[in-house]
Amino acid sequence: MEEAAGKLAEARKTYEAGEAQLAEQTNALAHDEARKADLERRMVDAEARITRLEDGRENLTREIARLEAETGDREALTEADREAAEAAETLAQARAAAQTAEAARLEAQNRLSAAQETAQTTATAEAKLKAEEEALAEILETGDPDLWPPVIDSMSVEQGLEAALGIALGEDLGAAMDEAAPVHWRRLPALGDAPSLPAGAQPLGEFVRGPEALLRRLSQIGVVNSTEDGWRLLPELKQGQRLVSRDGAFWRWDGYTAAADAPSAAAIRLEQRNRLREIRVSLEAAEVAARQSAELLETVRAGLEAASDQEANSRESVREAESEVETLRHAQTALHQKTAESRSRLGAQREAGERLDQDLRDTKRQLTEARDALGGIADLDAVRARIGELREEVSQRRAAFVESQAAYDSLKNRAEERRRRLEEIAAEIESWTDRKTGAEDQITQLTERRAELETALEALKNRPGEIGEQRNALLNQVGEAETGRRAAADALALMETKLAEADRAL
Repeated sequence: MEEAAGKLAEARKTYEAGEAQLAEQTNALAHDEARKADLERRMVDAEARITRLEDGRENLTREIARLEAETGDREALTEADREAAEAAETLAQARAAAQTAEAARLEAQNRLSAAQETAQTTATAEAKLKAEEEALAEILETGDPDLWPPVIDSMSVEQGLEAALGIALGEDLGAAMDEAAPVHWRRLPALGDAPSLPAGAQPLGEFVRGPEALLRRLSQIGVVNSTEDGWRLLPELKQGQRLVSRDGAFWRWDGYTAAADAPSAAAIRLEQRNRLREIRVSLEAAEVAARQSAELLETVRAGLEAASDQEANSRESVREAESEVETLRHAQTALHQKTAESRSRLGAQREAGERLDQDLRDTKRQLTEARDALGGIADLDAVRARIGELREEVSQRRAAFVESQAAYDSLKNRAEERRRRLEEIAAEIESWTDRKTGAEDQITQLTERRAELETALEALKNRPGEIGEQRNALLNQVGEAETGRRAAADALALMETKLAEADRAL
């Protein structure tokens, strides 16, 4: 057994040494093959990369030349800047003109509003005066005034004295001046000895313009400033004399008196006639003002239309200028942007050219290094032949090792089988010994039990049947136990024989 173990250890050592040498050389070959393949691949890649880089360098050179031509066109930039500046100046002028036109239009619109307001005011005033004039004329000029015109129509009185004149003359103002009229005023010379009015009273004739036929009457009518003066001067009146106050109170020489709050129709008519004359004078002025306002309104409206047209034209000019500025600025921006982009791209292309040149130099250097490294690799065919011989030698060593291992394993298995069998026999002997001991103990117990039963049998002879059955059962049990004991003894003897044979075999 020890000799077989020694042979096995020697065979294993020889085999493992050969296997290690084979693995080492195989790994070295694989490394060299992989390195050679890698170097060859790197050479192919480097050659292809050099071709691509040289082509790229030619394209890059052409692109740089094109970009240099684009960035060098400064005249186009200058012209674009000049046109944009001129368009911006034109736009500023157009906007200023538009603002001026807008201000002129607003001013014209304000003038139009003022003219419209003035025209409306003057037209309203004219219409109002005309309506009042027509109403008064209709009142004062009824009938046929041209045939027998009343004297009142040819008289005028200072404003504020209409009531005084009306109350002083009364219905006499309706008499005509034409002596052919049934009722008329006849012209008579002034009275040389006419009595004077009381001191403090002014003749009414000083305040009235009218026919001379009324001079006698008017010279004897005095005007006082207040009612108190009238009452005070009443007693001083001479025959035929009268007093009137400015507010229309009346006193006559014979004591007849009329209060101021009772205006007469003549006074009202005088007031209306005075008002009619005033209205007609005012109406003429109002008509002139209305006509002038209307003419001014038309002029201002025409001016507004012209200003609006000018503003619209100015705004259109602004829009056109803005459009032109936007177009030129877009062109200017696009040109500047294109130039800036070209400059940026030119710089980037130049940097790319520098990187490409450096990359080309590095790639050529890598190609040279790969060629040199490939030349330094050993002859792989010779290495493969040596590995083949070594693999055959290792195969022979493996066969010897396997043979030694088989012989050793056979001896080891046989010894292990004997050991295992001895252990099984020892276990069986021990088992049968235990069974023998158990059978002997059972026989002893049964013998003792038999003795006890025989003793009991003697004591129980009056129970022959039952006892006989019990006796037979016990005898059967004793017989079975004896049979088991003999079988155990035979088995024990057989095991002892086998054990002896096994000992001899060992």
